Amino acid sequence: YETRDTLTSLLMGVGNVVSGLLLGFVAFGVLMWAWEFRIYDFGTSWWAIALCFILDDLRYYWYHRIAHRCRWVWAEHVNHHSSQHYNLST
Repeated sequence: YETRDTLTSLLMGVGNVVSGLLLGFVAFGVLMWAWEFRIYDFGTSWWAIALCFILDDLRYYWYHRIAHRCRWVWAEHVNHHSSQHYNLST
């Protein structure tokens, strides 16, 4: 491991977590507001939870795929690929 690569990756990771938390609170507020206008409530049955799990996995797949294609998202994602030596901190 190179110390500079590791420190850069860790600092970028901390920044990513902080921005994710801030955006998460904003998204939570918007979703709680939108919840008031829901048309149907699926509840917490096993099939609804399984469907949400699959849909969230699909959402992440498409985000990651778009992150490699779209320059705007790539600017945030490129740090994941920036080290010349792929290590666990990267």
